[in-house]
Amino acid sequence: MEEINLYDLLRYYTRKWRVILACVGAGLLIGVVFNTFIQKPAYKSNATLLLVNPPNAQDSTMINNYIQLIKSRRVLDPVIDQEKLDISYEDLSQNITATSSKDTQVIKLSVVNSQPSETKRTAERVIETFKRQVKEIYKADNTQVVDTASMPEKPYNVNKPLQLLLATAAGFILSIIGLFFAYDFSHSKRATATPSQKPRRSFRLSARLQKARARISRAMQPQTPTKPPVKATSSFDENPVSAQPEQSVSNVSLPMPPEPRVSISHTTPQPPVNPSATPSSDWRQAYRPASWQQTPRPTTPSQNETTIDPEKK
Repeated sequence: MEEINLYDLLRYYTRKWRVILACVGAGLLIGVVFNTFIQKPAYKSNATLLLVNPPNAQDSTMINNYIQLIKSRRVLDPVIDQEKLDISYEDLSQNITATSSKDTQVIKLSVVNSQPSETKRTAERVIETFKRQVKEIYKADNTQVVDTASMPEKPYNVNKPLQLLLATAAGFILSIIGLFFAYDFSHSKRATATPSQKPRRSFRLSARLQKARARISRAMQPQTPTKPPVKATSSFDENPVSAQPEQSVSNVSLPMPPEPRVSISHTTPQPPVNPSATPSSDWRQAYRPASWQQTPRPTTPSQNETTIDPEKK
């Protein structure tokens, strides 16, 4: 058995408060059912007898003989017949108790029955039969009644508040003991389990924690700026050619920085100006490519212009 942390055990009890409350409620319910339907109320009638002038006052054997005589068949069988009790001698003998205190001549008699009135009548009938048997056996009337048989008002074996309290406490104690063994079993099982045998929930939680830690470490890692590509110009081509050194996959740092945004200006390209064109020439001819330049077409004189013949000149 491994060491048990008291703080963890108390936290386990607080998490299982529903189980404890259910056990307490079950104990209270069992107590109510037992007190109402199962337990049979019993009533007790008490009486006190005194021996007056016994033959040998110093001998305790006489007191013990009287106590045994009260529970004998010679006394109880006539009581069963006279009261017409529906019980046997053994049952009646178990329901009668006779005791005597030390160094006294007092006998305390108690009779138990399920009905209070029947209990009192039975106790009075036992005392009457006992006195008659003492006269017949010992030839002396030395027994006096100090306290007559009492009339019981409530059952002596039923204490409803105390019984319900005991049932509730028993349910609480049983829940605490059961949860303790459950905590110890789960703790030892979790300590001896291999990683593959661990619960799926804890495995998922640990995987999520690992992913979160990796994400945080990547976010906190400083990003190294990448070098711009080397531009190489070729004499055969007017457009520059970007030449990048070859990189291996291992040299690539992750995550890649975002690509720079390139602003594109939507401008209409102008045709190249022909350098051979003169300002006096036609403006269309000035903006035409050199490959389009051809022999100028002969111009026809307009109506306003007059042609001058050189011979006439």
